[in-house]
Amino acid sequence: MPRKKHPHPSIEKAVKYAESKGWVYVEVGKSAHAWGKLIYPNNDNSCRCGQFCQNSMVNTKKPRDPRQAG
Repeated sequence: MPRKKHPHPSIEKAVKYAESKGWVYVEVGKSAHAWGKLIYPNNDNSCRCGQFCQNSMVNTKKPRDPRQAG
């Protein structure tokens, strides 16, 4: 199943670039505040103490309910 498109065009472009370099998109749970995360599949000692590199991305859309705006 293809991944969902990020609502912000510049972030979508960055995600596509990361995927072209080997990063893998992982969907997060419905209760998470992130839109998704990118994980680099190779375990590299120069990356975060030898753990797999990962980066979470937030959803930048405005809330549907104006009362939820911060």
